[in-house]
Amino acid sequence: MAGIITNVNTLVVQNTALKNSSVLQQSIERLSSGMRINSAKDDAAGQAIANRMGSQIKGLLQAQRNASDGRSMAETAEGALSEINQRLQRIRELSVQSLSETYTLEDADSIQAEINVNLKEIARLNSQTTFNGKNVLDGSAGNVPIQVGVNDNETLGVFLGKPGFSVDELGLTDLVIRGISGKVTPTDQLLGSASNISLSSGSTSVSFNTAGVALTSAKLVRSSSGILFIQGTDAQGKNTYLTANYGATYNTATDSASVSVSAVTSSPLYSDISTLPSRTVSGLSFVDDSNAAMSADALVSSNGKYYIQQGTDYYEAELNWGPTGAMQAKVTDPTALTTLTSPVNVTTTPAVDLTTVTPSFLDSSGNAVSGAARLVKNGSSYFMEVDNGGGDFRYYAASVAVTSDGGTPAVTVQANTATAQNTFTDVSTVGGTSYVTIDPAKMQLNYTDNDGKTFANVLDSDADGNYVMNLGADGKSATLVQQSDGSLLIKTLNGSGEIQIYYPNSYTASTDAATGWTTINLRETGDGIRLRNPEDPLATLDAAIARVDQRRSLLGATMNRLESVQNVQTATSTALSASRSRIEDADYAEEVSKMSRSQIVQQAGNSVLAKSNHLPDAVLSLLQG
Repeated sequence: MAGIITNVNTLVVQNTALKNSSVLQQSIERLSSGMRINSAKDDAAGQAIANRMGSQIKGLLQAQRNASDGRSMAETAEGALSEINQRLQRIRELSVQSLSETYTLEDADSIQAEINVNLKEIARLNSQTTFNGKNVLDGSAGNVPIQVGVNDNETLGVFLGKPGFSVDELGLTDLVIRGISGKVTPTDQLLGSASNISLSSGSTSVSFNTAGVALTSAKLVRSSSGILFIQGTDAQGKNTYLTANYGATYNTATDSASVSVSAVTSSPLYSDISTLPSRTVSGLSFVDDSNAAMSADALVSSNGKYYIQQGTDYYEAELNWGPTGAMQAKVTDPTALTTLTSPVNVTTTPAVDLTTVTPSFLDSSGNAVSGAARLVKNGSSYFMEVDNGGGDFRYYAASVAVTSDGGTPAVTVQANTATAQNTFTDVSTVGGTSYVTIDPAKMQLNYTDNDGKTFANVLDSDADGNYVMNLGADGKSATLVQQSDGSLLIKTLNGSGEIQIYYPNSYTASTDAATGWTTINLRETGDGIRLRNPEDPLATLDAAIARVDQRRSLLGATMNRLESVQNVQTATSTALSASRSRIEDADYAEEVSKMSRSQIVQQAGNSVLAKSNHLPDAVLSLLQG
């Protein structure tokens, strides 16, 4: 069918040209990028596979770099260990030299100085050898995992853990080749005296042992005669004193104290009197109502009253007596009676129950005392206890007088003197033993050497926070060490080589618990000695060298493993790259051929399209005819 509205031939040519253009565009894209797969539409499955391979390849390359870093870390550690080995070999050589008795002690000190310098270098290497901020010798790094694969848990460990290679861990602390045998350990503990330990401080623990006597409100007091007592209240609420002693300790490290107060005896200083016992009437004298002496036949009792009998006459009377001494009967009514009902001679005085009879208490001037008072006894002597308030108890030697007319007796207690025999004051502070932990922040130490030279206030802290005594510009320093028998020695380090010389010593340490400050005076008291340590120095050095060799061997094996890992990683990465290339790289020969073919087809299509566009002209020729 011939028509002009729809040119079917042109549409066919255009469709064909569009398809060819797409093929040409893809070829140009692949040739320009070098990639067969430029987007997922080019090869969906191939794109996913190639992408996974790309991840593997990149991971392998990074793992290869990780392995290289691990080797560098191991090489750093091994290099430092090689230097430590050189220092140990030199120390062993010097040790063999020093052990020969052909050298004097001064010669041995010179050799020891070089040994000590080498030990210092070992200590420095152990503490300062690092790789990217990690110490590789002191053991703090532990087992360092190196990621040498592209998947989880594909690691290889570089062991840099404990033990490290410090002088102490190598067993070479205080290595001394020449000297006498002896074991010492560092110490910072001293035993001294403490003053001003407060019994009321919250940091002081106070305990009382009252020898089985139940006391409340116990406290430590001192009498006016200087004797210590535990003062408290017994089960009856009575004030009680027990002679006491105490032990006190102060700990400078904790600024705390402990005081233990113990009663020497369970018998109180003053015992309470509940009864004045009866007495046999003897040494009785008689006086009339004017206190004039009179003669009498007897003292009799009738109907609960006392009477003085004089012949056939009887006079009302009262009897005066004390716990000891003479007795006196006094007429109270001068009117004579001639008869009595059943008079009986008085032969004993009645016992006086002080729980029912309240005594009258008088001072030495005869005036009533103002404070609460009580009759007590010390041995066979009577005392008047006066409470002036606030626990201020005072004790006066006293006389006890009892007066009775045959009925209820009256008791009078009077002080013999205005001066108290015993007054008691609270003990607020005590002295004792000071357990001293040497601390430059809390104490001062003054040091005197054998030449009599004194160094004041020498305490300081070293780099590790431990105390040290710095003794002048010549580099001499000192610490304290303890021997196996508990005795102390001063350990001195002299000069840059730090030759260890030990000195017998004496010291005093006094602590003021009120301030927490301790003053120590330390003195060298004998010739310096050298202590050999250990007994088998060469064997100890051999063990240290073996330790270094063992770690170096381990590091060497690890470096070989890491090198092997790198070789495998390189081969695997190359193989994966080749495989990925086959999937996503463009085949230039094929793509150039496709491009050339598409260009020719495109040119032919353009020519055909031009001709097909003229086909509607045939319709015009029909109309013209």
